[in-house]
Formats: sequence, structure tokens, C-alpha cells
Amino acid sequence: MSVNLLNLDAAQLAGFFAEAGEKPFRAKQLLRWMHQFGEADFAKMSDLAKPLREKLAASAVIEPPRVVSDTTAADGTRKWLIDVGKGNAVETVFIPETNRGTLCVSSQAGCALDCKFCSTGKQDSTAISAWPRSSASSGSHPALWRAMLVVRRRVAPRRRSVPRPKANASSATSS
Repeated sequence: MSVNLLNLDAAQLAGFFAEAGEKPFRAKQLLRWMHQFGEADFAKMSDLAKPLREKLAASAVIEPPRVVSDTTAADGTRKWLIDVGKGNAVETVFIPETNRGTLCVSSQAGCALDCKFCSTGKQDSTAISAWPRSSASSGSHPALWRAMLVVRRRVAPRRRSVPRPKANASSATSS
């Protein structure tokens, strides 16, 4: 089974390379390809040795989550509805401004903030489906990665639904 490297933080990626018998700096190289260049094709990662690229292609993938829908409003606001599994989806919203843009990324289905521009907060907050803990907390959020590839401009990322004390106390304590 292939490992989705997009779900690994920097430390986990270094561990992945160590287990494969590779030097730790390979994790930094791969992070640069994924996050600075937005590359998901190992064959195009030219500063990785060809045997390593082949080894990665055989054992790993860089696979963003599936986009259920992608809409753009007249004012340029773009919304992606992204599948997070188990019948849940979250919305990622890009709001363009004159000199920059704001990217709002939900980290779990059932956001308690209920922003007017986003459908994630309209979901049942007791049926929470979070991203893999490592990716949501490490900054390598799969929805953020996908949106940044599309937007390709300077944005001010704002993550919503980051766990807050007592924000989900009822669903966290119920069994």
C-alpha cells in the first residue's frame, strides 16, 4: 500500500526516508518540491536521484483530497468542497482582495464558527471528521496544498476549526 506523503509532517517524512535507508535531507528536498513548487510527480523532481524517484513512485504518492465541487462567484471568490471521508466534506474558500487574498481552510467537518461564506459550519458539529492529526497540525494541510496550487498568489491563510478548549466539549466527552 502506498503512503500518501502529503499526510506526513516534516518529522514523519524524515522518518519515512530513514526507514527507506535515505539521508534525512531528502525530506527537506521533497517538502520543497511539494510545497514550494507544488509538484506531485516524483519523475519531475530533478534534484532527487533517479533510483530514489523510482523507489518513491513504487512506495508512495502525493495525493490531495478529492474535490467534490469547485465554484467561482462573480466577485472572484472561489470555493472548493473537499471530501474528508466517512461521508463528510469541508469547504475551503479563497477570497480575493486587491493586493492579496485570504484563504480559509476548514480542518474538520462541523465547524462551530459558522462563517456566512462557508458551508462547513452548516454541518452537524457532533459528527466531526478531522483531517489526519499530523497533517492538520503540521501545516501540510491537504486542502491548503490543493488550494495554493490553484491560487498561486500571495494569500493570508486562515485556518478555521482548529480545536479550541471547550468548543467541542459535548462531542469530545460523549461516548
